[in-house]
Amino acid sequence: MPPYGECDYWDERYTREPAAFDWYQGYSGLSAILRHVFPLDASLLHLGVGSSRLQEEMARAGWQHIVNGARRAGGGQLVKP
Repeated sequence: MPPYGECDYWDERYTREPAAFDWYQGYSGLSAILRHVFPLDASLLHLGVGSSRLQEEMARAGWQHIVNGARRAGGGQLVKP
């Protein structure tokens, strides 16, 4: 089993596979649920963002308060879409 809990694993994987990837579903598969559960003015925290584009699609759809977090070697990294 890959060492998913290790930062080095993810650093190497993102180098090897730089294309965007959503583990569960992309925005098109989640949009109806997201719209039902989270109002557009909700404050959202997306942890383990990896190379997902979900937060970008959500921002284009009108969500304005999204903070993304990813654990990387050398400390945490927080980005906004």
